Amino acid sequence: MAPREGEVRGFYRATRQPGRSRHVAILTTLAIDPSEKGLGLAAAMFDEAIDLMRAEGVLRVELTLEADNARALAFYRKRGFEQEGRLRKAYKRAGEPDYLDEIVMARWLG
Repeated sequence: MAPREGEVRGFYRATRQPGRSRHVAILTTLAIDPSEKGLGLAAAMFDEAIDLMRAEGVLRVELTLEADNARALAFYRKRGFEQEGRLRKAYKRAGEPDYLDEIVMARWLG
């Protein structure tokens, strides 16, 4: 969580893989309050998350994002993530008739 002035302005969720894949963490959520866009909160929060994962022995971080989210794609690329694949019609937004592709990205920390 990223509190600012006593209020939560952003959060992320990462899960660790078990067994032979325990060096992998999956970032499942990264969200900030819309009023924080462009102010650096997401970058600071994300960089802190990467530092914490690395300190816990994570060597690879994986995530997916909606293929039409150019802002998020640029955000993750700027932080060293590479596109590794595309999941066709893997996501559907509430209230929308069409399915969206998701982009699979990863970053090696080791």
